[in-house]
Amino acid sequence: MTNPWLEQGLAASASAYDLSSAALQGAGDAESVSVSVTSLRRMKKCAAKMNRCITRLGAESAEREDRLWIELHLLHQAIVQESVDVEANTARVTELFRKLRFDSDRPDREQAQTSLTANPLTALSTSSKAMDTALNAASRIRASINELDPEGDTHTHGASLIAAKRDVDRTT
Repeated sequence: MTNPWLEQGLAASASAYDLSSAALQGAGDAESVSVSVTSLRRMKKCAAKMNRCITRLGAESAEREDRLWIELHLLHQAIVQESVDVEANTARVTELFRKLRFDSDRPDREQAQTSLTANPLTALSTSSKAMDTALNAASRIRASINELDPEGDTHTHGASLIAAKRDVDRTT
């Protein structure tokens, strides 16, 4: 996609070049060249048009750069907000597991087991081990992504892990 200001500026530059080439063509080795007033006026108009086009291109470039900086800052804010959400979700899941483990250690195990089986994030022996393994794998993946990212911290979202666990529990 070409810019109309760029095309106009290049056309004016080509016109000024043609006018100066025509004046210099017959000069040979002479020290001075006679140029008509009309040719000088055309060259002046071409030079003014080139200057206007360069000014407009510079202004468009500055506006584009400003817009990109604003978009960059908005994206940065969204990423920071997302990382806060991920940390909050991680804290919620950790607290849920802590409560489930605490409930399973209580003396009235019958009540604890009924509340745990009703919960999609069951913390009974086999499922507890599987969930711990999945969470450890997710943390290793998160650490690997953080090592690969040259721009800064990247956090993966844990909601997909919880959804996958819920789907597995539904099928069994």
